[in-house]
Amino acid sequence: MEGPLHAFQYQPLESVNTIRVVILEPAEDHDDPLKAQLLHVNRERLSLGAEKIAIYEAVSYCWDDPTPASSLIVDENLDLPITRNVDVLLRYLRSRTKHRYLWIDGICMDQQNNGEKEVQVRLMGRIYAQATKVHVWLGVETRDDNVHGVFNALKWMAMCLKNKTLPTLGDLDYFFKFQCGPDWPAKIRQFFARPYFSRRWILQEIALGHHTTIRCGPWKLSWQWFIGGVIGLQRMIDGEILLGFTETHSRLNTIVAIEDSTNHKLLALLWRFHESRCSVAHDTIFALYGLAQDAL
Repeated sequence: MEGPLHAFQYQPLESVNTIRVVILEPAEDHDDPLKAQLLHVNRERLSLGAEKIAIYEAVSYCWDDPTPASSLIVDENLDLPITRNVDVLLRYLRSRTKHRYLWIDGICMDQQNNGEKEVQVRLMGRIYAQATKVHVWLGVETRDDNVHGVFNALKWMAMCLKNKTLPTLGDLDYFFKFQCGPDWPAKIRQFFARPYFSRRWILQEIALGHHTTIRCGPWKLSWQWFIGGVIGLQRMIDGEILLGFTETHSRLNTIVAIEDSTNHKLLALLWRFHESRCSVAHDTIFALYGLAQDAL
């Protein structure tokens, strides 16, 4: 019989190069309690292969409601409060058979320690760059989303682009209608209206990451297919082949700009991504810090 849970207490990080990594335990059932260990890892030693772990994967997501609504059980008997969105994404990322090594800011940074957060936030670009994979979590799929169809449609658009051609409006309407239903324009608008795509922090998390995968509920699509589909849609809207996508077009422009976001100074980035948002005012700068060529 398991004993009572005690409140988790963060231990201070040993140096500016130290991060925490969540070692998420496997589970057979989606609804099983979330269990993990929290390991301190020196990034320099990790790059030299001298740490207890060899790799970690980073998660890019939208915080949504920051109120703790669930628990992560650490070291079998410690209770670490987590938000509902983190709870859900951990369940979808959790393996049935093996441990998963993850960096998630809502867990790996002590949110009550402003001094630690100031140091860690400045390192976030490097943390994502060092991760072997980046998982972009868009949230759960609602009954009306048809994310699977949207992903298939974007992949088809990317394939058209790889063949150096844009589809005709008739072909696009036929295929998108086949994948997403007769109201496909609404499905596309709804997909890109997700809060994630307006979040400024995602810019460096994606731009500096490797082997990025877009995830929404049980569905996933590689960044290469995703960005190819986005570029295709953007070009069709630019060419006035597709009409009525003004707000979506703005989101597409931001996503496409991520591909070339590491070649600019801070002032240019502030202008380039002026439509992206942060919940905290000073994060307007910090969120671009890892991308700017002139960042100290």
